[in-house]
Amino acid sequence: MASYRLLRRLVDSPEVAKEISAHQDVAVLSLAESTALSHWLRTFLINSFKLFPVLMQSFRSVFGCHVTVLTFLHSTGLSMYSVRLSAMYKITLSSTPNLQSPWGRLVQHPIQKAAFHNLRTWKMNLAEKKKLEVSGSVFNGLQMSYFKCQHDKVCEEISMTFSDCKGNKKLHYEVSSPHFKVTSDGTLVALKNITAVGRTLFVHARTPHAEDMAELVIVGGKDIQGSLQDIFKFARTSPVPRQKRSIVVSPILIPENQRQPFPRDVGKVVDSDRPEGSKFRLTGKGVDQEPKGIFRINENTGSVSVTRTLDRETIATYQLFVETTDVSGKTLEGPVPLEVIVIDQNDNRPIFREGPYIGHVMEGSPTGTTVMRMTAFDADDPATDNALLRYNIRQQTPDKPSPNMFYIDPEKGDIVTVVSPALLDRETLENPKYELIIEAQDMAGLDVGLTGTATATIVIDDKNDHSPKFTKKEFQATVEEGAVGVIVNLTVEDKDDPTTGAWRAAYTIINGNPGQSFEIHTNPQTNEGMLSVVKPLDYEISAFHTLLIKVENEDPLVPDVSYGPSSTATVHITVLDVNEGPVFYPDPMMVTKWENISVGSVLLTVNATDPDSLQHQTIRYSVYKDPAGWLNINPINGTVDTTAVLDRESPFVHNSVYTALFLAIDS
Repeated sequence: MASYRLLRRLVDSPEVAKEISAHQDVAVLSLAESTALSHWLRTFLINSFKLFPVLMQSFRSVFGCHVTVLTFLHSTGLSMYSVRLSAMYKITLSSTPNLQSPWGRLVQHPIQKAAFHNLRTWKMNLAEKKKLEVSGSVFNGLQMSYFKCQHDKVCEEISMTFSDCKGNKKLHYEVSSPHFKVTSDGTLVALKNITAVGRTLFVHARTPHAEDMAELVIVGGKDIQGSLQDIFKFARTSPVPRQKRSIVVSPILIPENQRQPFPRDVGKVVDSDRPEGSKFRLTGKGVDQEPKGIFRINENTGSVSVTRTLDRETIATYQLFVETTDVSGKTLEGPVPLEVIVIDQNDNRPIFREGPYIGHVMEGSPTGTTVMRMTAFDADDPATDNALLRYNIRQQTPDKPSPNMFYIDPEKGDIVTVVSPALLDRETLENPKYELIIEAQDMAGLDVGLTGTATATIVIDDKNDHSPKFTKKEFQATVEEGAVGVIVNLTVEDKDDPTTGAWRAAYTIINGNPGQSFEIHTNPQTNEGMLSVVKPLDYEISAFHTLLIKVENEDPLVPDVSYGPSSTATVHITVLDVNEGPVFYPDPMMVTKWENISVGSVLLTVNATDPDSLQHQTIRYSVYKDPAGWLNINPINGTVDTTAVLDRESPFVHNSVYTALFLAIDS
């Protein structure tokens, strides 16, 4: 109650003291957003602590989003006080100067030490820094960063206030001991007696927009040493820890990409029982192992410092070891693990690594049809918003018939159709191919996030929703009798994609070809039907032919489309008469005669007929080839007689056979 009365003397405005929670050991005053808050903080801090005017100006600009918790810890006559304002930038006035925060800094030259003894005698050691450079005006995070509980007592309610300035959505607390939990209203509750916990607990608060860590010191408790992961593991497996070591280490959290000056202190190792004259020694990767020289320790004070900028994407954690040695270098205690965690900053843009990105969607597809998925990669910490990506369509080309033909799921990256099936008609589109500029932005899509882009090409695939149609119902063709080959090309129209089976035509003669004299094939370049004569036609048998031909596609039509009358056509073929030569029958003719028969003897009569029966032509005969000059033919009736003696031994006779040729000519 003494703490409460002291607060009432300092704070007169009821607007400031919105909530006062008093306890025998702990009293908490929460100050929330108000105009009076800014004024009170400025007056209280400047008058009581004599801070620089620039710090005053920073507090004056913060009342837009700010919660401050003043925690008075009153135990066995000792009062301790701690104020912590932490967020993306921070100012820390704390009796625990080694407590680390993963966020950046508001003060360019940070306060090196702040020791508070009681409310009336607070002082700040600014380490002779004459100038404070201040930037930013948003503060959030855990406002109570230091707690104190009496050993062997159950700390049933320790209030904690966390604000990310965005409503604390998805706020999650983690405690390093399973014997404690933090309720949704920020109350730290002990689930059992705290004697088995150790001296220190860590409470981690996280939202998608901010995170912070607080420390709970249990007076009289036994040390639990090691990294935060070790503390969690030890608390789970050993209900009554046994500790012999006096080296106390806490995990060190360092933001990557810090700027000069270096080296800078980042943490401290404490050894309460260290012998006089002993020294601290630091080893491990980053000290005496590659990459060497990143960290070092003050052998006398235990202060750990970093000497250069860190990159989380290169090394996310460093496992170091601390030990104490005597003047000769002999190890007195340790080594004790010291984990250095590099806190991620948003220094990597999302990139698309799997291009080119080409997707296909069938024309007429229902609204909401998934086309493809876009996936970007961000090298930042996947457990933070720095790598939490959101997708967006920045541009669509062409923008017809709608500038928003597609939608991308901001979280999954799935591209889906958003227009009606009627608008997704390949035959009516200006261009059946769309190019989308896809943007991936980290920080869950906030304006401060980094972006990366890629081009997604979406092709509207054709389906066979248009039947081929002949350009006319009837086609004419002429062909000379006896000729073979292509006689006419049948033309068709089809609106489907010329590169698909929905456009390619297949022709069939369905009537008028009983003798199989005709065949039809598709020209692969023009899609025309090439009608050919494959068996010679005879004018005298039939001077005219009529064919009925149908056309279909290689691919079947969609169910709601059918082949109509325009998919059949008639071809009229006229056969032209050709003056054909007379034909001997039989041919050849064989005649057997004795040699030395008398001259003028009749050997045979040849007979030739004219195929052009409709022309009524006459036929005349003549000798075409008579090597020995032995024969004569009557030009009218075709009678062949001898003009000389036949001689079997003549050189013109071969194997007792004499060959002669005769002509039949029509007129």
